[in-house]
Amino acid sequence: MRCVWPTVCSLEIALSVLEARHTTARPGSRGDREAYAAAAAMAAQPRPDLSGARRALERSIDAGRRTDLAAWPPAARGALVAEVEHVQRVGELLPSFDDYLRRFVLPRDQAAYAEVEESRR
Repeated sequence: MRCVWPTVCSLEIALSVLEARHTTARPGSRGDREAYAAAAAMAAQPRPDLSGARRALERSIDAGRRTDLAAWPPAARGALVAEVEHVQRVGELLPSFDDYLRRFVLPRDQAAYAEVEESRR
C-alpha cells in the first residue's frame, strides 16, 4: 500500500485491526480464533515513517518561510505553526496508541508481540 499521508495510513491500519477483530463469535470458538488471526495479521503490517514525513513538511515550511510565507499575515503564519505542532504531537502519540490497541485487541499474543517489537529495534 502506497501511503501518501502517513498519519492517515497509521490510523487506517488501526481501524483495520479493530474491524478484523470484531466478531460476535463465542470466545474461544473457531470464529473467535479466525477474527483474532485476522486482527493479528493486520497488526503485523509495517507502519509508515511518520518522522520522515514530518521532517519533509518542516523543510518545505522552512523554505517557504523566506519567500511565500513572509507575505502571510502573522495570524495565518501562527495558525500554520500551530497545525504543524499538532501534526508533530499526533506523530509522537501514534506509536503509544498502536501499542495500547494491540494490547487491548490481541491480549493473548503479548509474548509474540514483544518478540516482533524487539526484532524491529
